[in-house]
Amino acid sequence: VIIPRMFIESEYMLMLFDVFLTISVVVWSYLFIIRIPWLGDLLQFLGKHSMNIFLLHSFIRGSWFYEWTYSRGHFMIIWIILLLESLMLSVVVEKFKNLIGYNKFIDKIQKKIILM
Repeated sequence: VIIPRMFIESEYMLMLFDVFLTISVVVWSYLFIIRIPWLGDLLQFLGKHSMNIFLLHSFIRGSWFYEWTYSRGHFMIIWIILLLESLMLSVVVEKFKNLIGYNKFIDKIQKKIILM
């Protein structure tokens, strides 16, 4: 992926290449990867938590567990630890949101906005 991008000089063509590549990966994943039962379930679970993972990993990286997370030395171990930390916190956040009725509250607001 990086090598073809090196030879594209036009920024417009580079954006088109990136769009085509992204769409290709999504379609390929939908056609082939999602059909593998356990892998499809795992990717759907990660997708459900992806926004929380993104927000929490930024917070962890900047504030919490910095030394513990980044003291491992190898980037893959750091990546896995960061993913697991963020995922565990995401599950806790989602449980808390259900406990306080956040999702029901947001649904009511969305329905009111749609009916306007």
